Amino acid sequence: RFPTGELAGHSLGNLIIAGLTEVTGNFGKAIQIAQELLEVHGSLYPSSLVPIILGARVGDRRVEGQVNIMHTRGIDSIYTDPDNPKVPNAVLRAIASAKTIVAGPGSLFTSVLAVLAVPAIRESINASSAKKIYVVNLKPQELETSGFDISDHVKALVKHNFTPDLILADDSFIAPGDADRYCRSIQSELVICPLANKFGILHDPELLADAFRKYA
Repeated sequence: RFPTGELAGHSLGNLIIAGLTEVTGNFGKAIQIAQELLEVHGSLYPSSLVPIILGARVGDRRVEGQVNIMHTRGIDSIYTDPDNPKVPNAVLRAIASAKTIVAGPGSLFTSVLAVLAVPAIRESINASSAKKIYVVNLKPQELETSGFDISDHVKALVKHNFTPDLILADDSFIAPGDADRYCRSIQSELVICPLANKFGILHDPELLADAFRKYA
C-alpha cells in the first residue's frame, strides 16, 4: 500500500485491476488479464461483476469505502451496497465443488468479511460440506483491528454468520484472548503454531502449507 500522497492507503494490486478495468471496460476481463500478467496459478473470480460500495456500521453511524473503513475503530459489522449483488455462477460452482474453503489471511473487515458480506457467497459457503478454515492475520491492523486478539477475530466472523471449523493462528503476534474457551463453545478447533516468515510481517507459504496438510 502507498503510505503517503493522493494514493495513500491504496494497494498497487487494486490500482492495477482498476486500470485494466478502465481499459477493457469489463471487471471480469481485467481479473483474467491480471492473472495472466502475474502468472497466477489456479483460478481467480470476482465476488461480483457489478460495482459494490463496501460499508461499515460503527455505532449509530456508517462509514463507506475500503480505505475509510481501514482507518476506523470500533467497527460493528460490514455490509455491501447493493446489499445483494449478483455473483458469477463460476464462483458458486467453485464453492460447491470445494473440499476445503479457506478465509484469509487478510484484513478482517476489508478483505475477509468484505467477501463474506455478499449474501450469495456466504450462503453458498455455509451450505457447503467442505472444511472451513480461517487464517488469522499476523498482527492487528492500526485502527481497523487495533487491540483485537484471536477471539475478537473469530467473534467478528461468527457475528457475520461464518463459523470456521478450524482457526489457524501464528504463535507470536496476536494474543489469544479467550479464544480457546470461545472456540470450544462454537465447536471450532483452534491451532496456534508457527506461521510467520523470519521477518514476522508475512505468512511463510511453506509453514502455512504444512499447517493445512497437518490440520485440515
